[in-house]
Amino acid sequence: MPRKSVQVQAAATAAAVPRTIQIVRSEDTSAISVQEFCARNKIGESSYFYLKAIGRAPKSTRVGRRVIIFPQDEAAWRQSIQDNPLPASLRRAAEAVAKKEAA
Repeated sequence: MPRKSVQVQAAATAAAVPRTIQIVRSEDTSAISVQEFCARNKIGESSYFYLKAIGRAPKSTRVGRRVIIFPQDEAAWRQSIQDNPLPASLRRAAEAVAKKEAA
């Protein structure tokens, strides 16, 4: 009896393995992506990356290729923004950039 090819054996093995994958997410780990953070806080993604460049963005964590922000880090960021608003020089610089882009 001739021997089956490796591809046929692999196909038969793959067909025998169930394809159902269940992802279980804990309720207390409601980390959000940068895009979700920006939408939730009504800021643009470019503003988030500007804040990150100047060291004023919330603490974020890399998981593989994703960047996530935990709720407690978001709350700490909101408190820090309320306690220490952006300096006037940075506000003026941001307004100048906005005017330049609008023109």
